[in-house]
Amino acid sequence: MGSCKDSSIIKLIKRKFLLTFRNIKPLTWTLGTIWETGMATDLIELKNLGKTSVQWLNAVGIRTLEQLHEVGAVAAYCKVRDRGFKVSKVLLYAMEGALIGAHWNELDSEHKQRLLSEVQNYQD
Repeated sequence: MGSCKDSSIIKLIKRKFLLTFRNIKPLTWTLGTIWETGMATDLIELKNLGKTSVQWLNAVGIRTLEQLHEVGAVAAYCKVRDRGFKVSKVLLYAMEGALIGAHWNELDSEHKQRLLSEVQNYQD
């Protein structure tokens, strides 16, 4: 129990679970859903998000996967940017990718353009 192989299998199951729901918008998560599926609630465990990105999200009050889902990638990006952190559009893509379980580079150009358009039209 708790072997490296078990950990790899759990990560694969989590990724498959997220990919299953890739095209469902909006996606609502409850603590019960996260608990039952064993999904990561810690942002640092999500694909694309590193220490600095997680620190920025924490600084604007986003500390869990559920909170990131509630806020959404666009609003989270705008909150971080408006807080004064020097962000690039890659952060936006990285958060979106984290929410759908994909590497940010896997987002197609149409998806990226839609996100950028939403950022331009975002009003808090």
